[in-house]
Amino acid sequence: MHKGFVLVSSLIILSLLMLLGGFFISSSLVDLRIAQSGSAVARAYYVAQAGAEEMIAKLKNDPVFEQNFVNGTLTTQNARITRSGVFDARDSYEVTAQSTAVGVAEIVATGRFGSQTIAKRVIKETIARATGSPTAWPQSI
Repeated sequence: MHKGFVLVSSLIILSLLMLLGGFFISSSLVDLRIAQSGSAVARAYYVAQAGAEEMIAKLKNDPVFEQNFVNGTLTTQNARITRSGVFDARDSYEVTAQSTAVGVAEIVATGRFGSQTIAKRVIKETIARATGSPTAWPQSI
């Protein structure tokens, strides 16, 4: 009456262990994809931030960019920077600056990570510079 009971019990236990193992492998793979996605998003953000910082440095140090900024004549055509291979071959950014007033501009930096754009982040910053002479300001000391 008890012949084969051990074999059937072993097969049932082995099947349950295989299902449990498959679940753990599947769960681990999902966690790995989530971690890779988070890493790609962070990297795209930092690439975009690097682009925005490059544009700010260019507005401070390049005489043509600086004059267009102070005059309020920056456009997306004359104030554009594009880089690829920022930290490695998979990173790239595109940055534009657009004047919104004299001495005020909006910078839009788009960072991408991955050869097929795994992650993309857009940063918008508004920057301003004082124009005019201090004697023209009634509250100046």
